[in-house]
Amino acid sequence: MKRTGIPAGRPVLINVDAKRFDLRRFHCPGSEMKSICKAFGLGILRSFEPEKNVRISHSNFLVYAETSRGRYALKFHPHSSANLHQHEHLLHRLLRQKGVRVPRMFSPPCLPFKHYLVTCHEWLDAVPLYGLPVSRIRGLRITEAIQSFSRSLRLLAQEGLALRRQSFVEKVRQLKDASKAYKGNTCAKGLLDDCFKVFRDAPADFSLVPLHADLSVSNILCNDREVFFIDLTHVRYACFQTEMANLLTSCFVQEMPSSALGRILPSGEENAPWKKAIAVLVRLEAFGEFLKDAHRLEKAYRGKETVVFRRELLRHQKKMEYLMKDPLAVLSS
Repeated sequence: MKRTGIPAGRPVLINVDAKRFDLRRFHCPGSEMKSICKAFGLGILRSFEPEKNVRISHSNFLVYAETSRGRYALKFHPHSSANLHQHEHLLHRLLRQKGVRVPRMFSPPCLPFKHYLVTCHEWLDAVPLYGLPVSRIRGLRITEAIQSFSRSLRLLAQEGLALRRQSFVEKVRQLKDASKAYKGNTCAKGLLDDCFKVFRDAPADFSLVPLHADLSVSNILCNDREVFFIDLTHVRYACFQTEMANLLTSCFVQEMPSSALGRILPSGEENAPWKKAIAVLVRLEAFGEFLKDAHRLEKAYRGKETVVFRRELLRHQKKMEYLMKDPLAVLSS
């Protein structure tokens, strides 16, 4: 089966072929890909290309498929996630009916195959936000697009759409639980202790509103005319501060100035609790990035680029430590 290199966004790690270090194993031969395309009614498979990205750490895979009817994005998930994707399919349909720019998600919502649960999405002629020049990002009015997307979610919730809930405290607890696998890492333990010293001074909680809940500069796609939101699996009621913390941390990770998005961080003494919560959550998101790099550093990489790759991971860890010291000052600079 012929494979074609469909262009991807720029890698985060520089001076090294970062994609070569994506060690996740993807089990889907060409014969199975043909069956998947047939099941979704996509036409005859001509080529496919699994996305490889060393910064991706979760368990799903994205595969770009080209068929006799066009290009499509196929996502491969664990079998246990069927309910999430059925809800995501409904959400895509309702948002598109309201004119929100999200990719079409094909029916059925998901199909079980040997190793994975597969979902099928419209291929968009767009690039991740971090792949654009800052001057173009400013012209897209991203902050207004995010606010419009959130208003559409609130309207759907008022009309009866059921959504999960996650409070500020629960989000903090989730990130804390993720750190338990690194109890032996002295540096990680010290950073986590610092996070929770700040957390004890933060407000107890905030009101919950319908949000994307996984908003990052990778989940916002753009072309010359439009802004698209993708990966709606995590849409839920959450506090707005968690959304902004995700977004700001992703800007820092991708080395993109957050000022390009417009005004995100509020000013004035009356917003002190709001900013304190953002600072706590950015620290914890940066800590999560630190743990991802710790996990990658434990893997057995081979080849002449290994030394350079490990150096880049360590550099990224130092960046996260720097961000955690004073998040608001770093992100505002």
